[in-house]
Order: sequence, then structure tokens, then C-alpha cells
Amino acid sequence: MFGVVSVFAAGCGGNGGNWDFIITDTTAPMVTLVDPANGATDVAINKIVAVTFTEAMDPATVTALTFTVKKTISGDSVSGIVTPFGLSATFAPDADLAYSTQYTATITTGAKDLAGNALASTYSWNFTTPDTAPTVSSILPTFGPTAGNTPVTITGTGFVSGATVSIGGNAATGVTFGSATSITATTPTGMAGHKNVVVTNPDAQSGTLTGGFTYVAVPLGSASTFAVLAGAGITVAGTVNSTTITGNMGTYSTTTITGIENVVLTGTNHAGDAVTQQAKTDLATAYDDAAGRSATTTYGAIYDLGG
Repeated sequence: MFGVVSVFAAGCGGNGGNWDFIITDTTAPMVTLVDPANGATDVAINKIVAVTFTEAMDPATVTALTFTVKKTISGDSVSGIVTPFGLSATFAPDADLAYSTQYTATITTGAKDLAGNALASTYSWNFTTPDTAPTVSSILPTFGPTAGNTPVTITGTGFVSGATVSIGGNAATGVTFGSATSITATTPTGMAGHKNVVVTNPDAQSGTLTGGFTYVAVPLGSASTFAVLAGAGITVAGTVNSTTITGNMGTYSTTTITGIENVVLTGTNHAGDAVTQQAKTDLATAYDDAAGRSATTTYGAIYDLGG
């Protein structure tokens, strides 16, 4: 920066005069902020790199020659468009960056401020892109009411801050990035049935858990994990290991299970324990819910309320 300062001084004998002083900017500009930050990880592959200076820069000197992005290890240059504006400048890559790669961004001393002062020193910083596109491996709980509003935890790999979640094509709310392997959210409303769970990173790459979440027209609570849930005991006919049951089984208040040796059970035999008791309570609540609804309402055949 520079300017002209006029000064009037009164001299001896009443004589005075004016003097003009030119104040010249000789201060070198510096970098104050970069985005992504130095050492940042899981940076979106479509990230626009940005830098902020201590003062306005001469746009003719902030170009693809003085603002560069390269792969750190190989030194391969990234082609892109540099846009300077005032105190800042951006580097927009022509194509998506590579996954699992560290990059080095550099501003050289060829960048100058409006007074022609070069950057105090060359400034470089590093950032790294995610390992791969996201994958979704599980969601808990796996079911909830069609009205939505069920808090869920989604696990997988390659999640990035700013990722979105959709279930059955509808956007989830309250999405919170926990880590590259965990995201929490709240389910939206949906139609009864099994729905895909999709996590989409800011770079538009996505991962899908097919049929991962089930909307239940009448929520069954903990009863939904039971294949067999009874109240007056259970009798399994046949011979040893002749019947396969997929899911939990239990009975309450009569806890007798006759022929249990005939069962190949992939779930847990809760007999008459506290889990079975809660499931019976949840099932009764679901029955009352269904019984109290309009007879003209159609419900999806997702779960059998009998038992």
C-alpha cells in the first residue's frame, strides 16, 4: 500500500509551506488461512483448494504458475483453474482427485500484493483424500415405524464429514458425522417394507446397504426379533435337529419348551427370561395399535402379529 500525505508547517517569520510525503508499502504479504487445513484427511475428491492472504493480491501474479497442487509422492501436477479475488484465491481441479492420495498445495513467491511485494516465502501444505468410495455395512436398529423419527447408527467405511444419508430414497435428518466408519441420523417417513440405506459423500460417491432398513406399518418393538413367541409353552414335534428356526424363540408366562432337542436354532432361546417378557409386552402393544386403527387402512405384510 502507498499514499500521499500533505503536511502544512508554519515557519519563522510567518513563512510556511506544504510538503508531500509518499508512503510506500514494503510489507510482504503472508498466508493466513488454507482450506483444506494442513494435514487434513478424508478430504473430498472434488474439493476446491483455497488460500487467504494478509492483504489483497495482484491477480496477475496469482496464477496456475504460482498456485499449484501436486501429488506429494510422485510430484505429478494437478491441472486446474486458479481464481484470485481480493484477499483470497482458489484452485479448482479440472477432474476429481484420486482416492487414498496425499496432495501438496503451494503458493510461490511469484505471488505479489498490489504494491508489488512478493510473498514473504513459499508456502506449502498437505492434505489427503479418503481411502475409497464409502461402503455401508450395517444400520442399527434395522427397523422402525413408517412415521420415521427413529435414531439410527450406520457403520461402514470411507465416510466423510458432510455426507448425507437417505433411506428408501428419502433424506434422513440430523445426520452427524462421527468418523470415517460411523454416522448417526434420524429416519425419515417411509412406506412399509425393506429399504436401501445410502450414504453419499460430498464428492457424490456413495455406498448402499440394500434393504438394510425395514419400515414397519405396526411397530413390534423387541418382538420383531422372535420367530416363535408364545405364552402357554412351546411344543416342537419331530426328531432331533429336524426343525430349523431362524430368529429368537421364547414363551411367557408358561416357560416350558417341549422337544427343544428337535430344533436347530439360529437365534437365542430366551425361554421365559426378561427379553421374552418385554417382547410379549411389545407384541401386545402392537396388537392394540393395529386393533385401534381404521379398518380402511392397508398394512404391508411385513411381520405376522400372531403368537
